[in-house]
Amino acid sequence: SRWEKFYERAFSGEVFMVTEYTDAPAEHWADIFFYPIRKEDELIGTACYSHNITNRKIAEDKIKRSEAQLAADQKKFSDLFLQAPSAICILGGDSHVYEMANPLYLQITGKKDIIGKTALEVFPELSEQGFSDVLDSVYKTGVPFVGNEVFMQIDREGNGQLVDLYVNFVYQPYENIQGITSGVFFFANVVTEQVLARKKIEQNEKYFRALVENADDLITVTDKIGNLSYISPALEKLTGCTTEAVTGKSFFAYQHPDNVSELKRKFDLLLHNPGVSEPRSTRFRRKDGSYMWMEGTVINLLQDANVQGIIGNFRDVSAHKLYEQKLINATRLYAFISSINQAIVHTTDEQVLFKEACRISIDIGEFRMAWIGMIDEAYKTVSLTESCNMPPEDIQRFINAGYDHAGPMTEILQTGWSFICNDVENEISLPGWNTYAALRHIRSIMVLPIKKGGKIIGTFNFYASEKNVFDEQEIRLLEEAVGDISFAVDLFEKDRQRKQLKDEIDHSELRLKQAQSIAHFGSWEVNFSTGIVQWSEEAC
Repeated sequence: SRWEKFYERAFSGEVFMVTEYTDAPAEHWADIFFYPIRKEDELIGTACYSHNITNRKIAEDKIKRSEAQLAADQKKFSDLFLQAPSAICILGGDSHVYEMANPLYLQITGKKDIIGKTALEVFPELSEQGFSDVLDSVYKTGVPFVGNEVFMQIDREGNGQLVDLYVNFVYQPYENIQGITSGVFFFANVVTEQVLARKKIEQNEKYFRALVENADDLITVTDKIGNLSYISPALEKLTGCTTEAVTGKSFFAYQHPDNVSELKRKFDLLLHNPGVSEPRSTRFRRKDGSYMWMEGTVINLLQDANVQGIIGNFRDVSAHKLYEQKLINATRLYAFISSINQAIVHTTDEQVLFKEACRISIDIGEFRMAWIGMIDEAYKTVSLTESCNMPPEDIQRFINAGYDHAGPMTEILQTGWSFICNDVENEISLPGWNTYAALRHIRSIMVLPIKKGGKIIGTFNFYASEKNVFDEQEIRLLEEAVGDISFAVDLFEKDRQRKQLKDEIDHSELRLKQAQSIAHFGSWEVNFSTGIVQWSEEAC
């Protein structure tokens, strides 16, 4: 085949050389030379010489591959350098001369012809900002420098107007063949927009946090079972409790017991209505155990990834509620007094008045219990004569009940004033009384004297289930009502005495008339309006 062609060329008188390759039994290269042999100008044969060039060929191939790889790597580096998403430049020597700079670097800096110039020549303004010192240090020490969100100002237009930039960058030293630092790579990403956006968010967050932390309103965040994950600092000002003490606890644990059941029902409804704002009114417990009225709104934002909670915004309306309650109490008490006076007008019997007064105290006065007892100072007892809303077993307790020398009855008899206690649990300590009061949920009491002829004959006793019921207004109006009852008792007594006197006079007149008719002489005449008895003579 090909060897025949080689010999044909050789016998034609051609001098040539071919390179042959074999791969069996091993890779082998050889240069083969063909020379024609002549005798007296006649071609009589050909000479063939071979030279083993395997090692040379392998070396040449390696060089070619290395050169191809180097060219590919250089192209790849050039592409990466030119198309890199980061600003890159190479600064050579201790004066930091620009050797290379990619298009993005030139675009960001606003510069064009910088190759061959020093960094200080291109950006003199960076010297005062400390970047020249850092660059010198990296070159001298060989230690890289990494800057994160570093603020710098550069003169992009060359007009002296500095532009603000935030940059993430690296000064990376590079070495020559001898291992000596010969320059610095600069890699940078401008993050101005991200930094400014984040700073704006942080500024807004600080602003709104300041509003929340200094607001008088109470802001709460609870999870889906009602535990508090956040509560604003207004808590301590409003209740005396610290946020640390309350966070993680159940919201319902700080609500008035009377409201918990309804609040839980509304909470369950809220869980099924995300994004809907609902009004709320509740009583939040203070550190001292008292309760404050709060009104506001709650909204279910559990599905909001930024919140993941139920937001509550509450304001203190205790003063408003107190004023509102005072109006209600005033209306109630004036209705109470009016009803008492109506009973006085339409009643001529002391016992009937007492019974009606006790009923009015419950139905209109809205007290828990009311009873009237008569005092026997000689035996130091008080005996219930009328009551309302008192259990039958309690009535027996207050019949001929002895009163303590340090108790309300003794104080009333000694001073003539009313006895008031707005915190029975903590302000009264009498054997058996505290247990009874706790059993009947009595937390406030007021005992007022009932007088007849200026002397205390009994007491009107009011029991309430809440603390601090008897304020100045309540005390004044109740004292007025019981004063009216005492006045009525005096009238009843005077009327009784008048009737008794009239009955006695009528009886005496009858006897006189009987005696007159027998004796047939003058008669006695009685003027009931003046009470004067006159003698009238008649002829016998």
